[in-house]
Amino acid sequence: VLTATDIDNLALTGRDTTELLKVLPGTVTTSGGLTQTSPTFSDLNITVDEGGEGNGFYTNGSIYRGGTSILVDGAETIDIGNMAGSLVIISPEMTSQVSMQSSNMSADQPFGPLVISTISRSGSANYHGEGYFNARNNVLNADGWQQNNTKTALGPQSYYYPGGSFGGPVPGTHKHLLFWGGYEKWLQNQGNAN
Repeated sequence: VLTATDIDNLALTGRDTTELLKVLPGTVTTSGGLTQTSPTFSDLNITVDEGGEGNGFYTNGSIYRGGTSILVDGAETIDIGNMAGSLVIISPEMTSQVSMQSSNMSADQPFGPLVISTISRSGSANYHGEGYFNARNNVLNADGWQQNNTKTALGPQSYYYPGGSFGGPVPGTHKHLLFWGGYEKWLQNQGNAN
């Protein structure tokens, strides 16, 4: 189980909380399929059906696309009609807990063989919120071997993710009804990286 403190303190390359699972025992990074030489998962570019688990991270021998269930607040987010891709990106700023079960499922667990369960942040008795801006820009990157060898630059790349959240008690309910909401905008420019 990874708590909100773990999520805040562990390094994420991209914007998907399931990327944190690579620190767990039994998880490996592999190529994406039989003919590709790199993972189909990209920690830079965010697209909804390209989560880390099943596209580049494999845990305890789970099968490619289909061996994993990703639950958000108990709801299944795997789209079985789209090669078992996830319907959501689990933003780290909006997640309070991530847990993973990979064996010894209980009788009340209808999913498996690998279950990733996330719990969203929620409101509290006091108003609270946050604003954030995550930024990556290739101006700060060093050139790789391929760019130095071919003398071609990758072009301008930028990945900006502004967002925020706010929560607290609903007025007039004597702090018995709480709310919480968040939003994140994806502003991605891959340049000529593809």
